[in-house]
Amino acid sequence: MTCIGSFKETGDGWAGKITTVTFNRACALQRNEAKSADSEQPDYRVVCGPAEIGAAWIKNNTEDGRRVVSVRINAPVAGKFNALLVEDKPSVDEDEGETRTTATAQLYFRN
Repeated sequence: MTCIGSFKETGDGWAGKITTVTFNRACALQRNEAKSADSEQPDYRVVCGPAEIGAAWIKNNTEDGRRVVSVRINAPVAGKFNALLVEDKPSVDEDEGETRTTATAQLYFRN
């Protein structure tokens, strides 16, 4: 899969940048506060500045416990495509022996 973005976990979702041939912008996956437990609404809204350009749903974790989010982008400026946000494996600082505290993830093109 082709990597089209890098993100860091925030208090209410993920923030980062999506880069394709036609699109290069800072974006965020913001938690959908209006979603109820039994709703089919997305878990996140994908926004770039004030514009909502897509939606995302939490999927099953990978075998090693990393989180996965299915992303659907549908915006005139970005085009229409699907992607997967996959959490990176926790990294350990070789000198300190400490695991990073802020989760990072990569966004992979998927169509």
